[in-house]
Amino acid sequence: MLKGVQKSVMLIKFPKGKYFEEAYFVVRRNEKDTRDRGEMVKEANRIIGDMQTSSRKQGKAGKNSSVFWTGMLVGSLSVALVWLLTLLML
Repeated sequence: MLKGVQKSVMLIKFPKGKYFEEAYFVVRRNEKDTRDRGEMVKEANRIIGDMQTSSRKQGKAGKNSSVFWTGMLVGSLSVALVWLLTLLML
């Protein structure tokens, strides 16, 4: 840490959390900002909630990719079948 520089750090603990035990937030210093600690905790919880919903969306993408690969397999097999039939007709 630099000499003469102070940072406010907010610690939020999740004793029963599935992925996180605790989270540290470095609070931005702003002369005009007079938010209380309750608002900061709400904002931190919102950020953590956004992280959890984005990880759920990534899980859904994995399901969609299996559908994609199944479609690719079926499509390639049908093209191979058509190609084989055209070779046999010659």
